[in-house]
Amino acid sequence: MEAKEKAEQEAAETTEPGAHGVYDFEELLTKMYGSYFSDQGIESIPYWIYTNLNAYAADRDVKVTFDSVNIQPEESSDGNYYTFTAALKYSIGGEEAEYEQTGTALFEDGKIQNITFTDGLMTEIENQLFV
Repeated sequence: MEAKEKAEQEAAETTEPGAHGVYDFEELLTKMYGSYFSDQGIESIPYWIYTNLNAYAADRDVKVTFDSVNIQPEESSDGNYYTFTAALKYSIGGEEAEYEQTGTALFEDGKIQNITFTDGLMTEIENQLFV
């Protein structure tokens, strides 16, 4: 089963408050990058992004919103790699915070083929949930 389908199924099967769409990274990335995704689309994003926060935050009200993104060509590459810093806002149970997510995106034919995150919003939220 594809990662997206599996995550959607797991989210649909979860009935705890706040669990469905706890961390809709696909929607977030679509807002950030829109039509830049390749035909594989969101499947190029690692599977854990879809699933882990549903488990960690199923009974809490976790929301993540996209503010802005700065994308720059990576100087050491042949033009296919770009680094990005996305300004995100998140709230846990109504308490809001800001976070800068950084990473690298691989483009082929003008479409995103893969994204690698150099740090993790998920880890940040996990830390807040278990404080």
